[in-house]
Amino acid sequence: MKTRMVMCAAAAAMAALSLGGVHAFSPNSSAVTRLPHPELALVQDSNGRFRGIGVVTDIDADTGALTINHQEIKGLMPAMEMLFNVDPRSLSDGVKPGDRIEFSVEDKTYTIRDLKVIEHAR
Repeated sequence: MKTRMVMCAAAAAMAALSLGGVHAFSPNSSAVTRLPHPELALVQDSNGRFRGIGVVTDIDADTGALTINHQEIKGLMPAMEMLFNVDPRSLSDGVKPGDRIEFSVEDKTYTIRDLKVIEHAR
């Protein structure tokens, strides 16, 4: 499991680095701040969270952490399978492997703060 977490963290870091194109504003220069992808400006909510959709592939019984095979989370990371912590722990209650969920994840901690099952496993 630790190997998977390290791989996921590395993939997320690579995704963040691939955004590129950000230019800092300096009072001594004519550079302006530009978003790397202007179309992504509205995908992050005011709480620093991004919306994702994916299928739960595993649940840690002790912590409630969810392994999710998710679609691209625009502005945060590409599609991948990744382990996410959940807070509060009760968010995982009633979720089963194979459930398709919509979730909100913090941009800095990659912690799921809310989720909704949109299709139960068959």
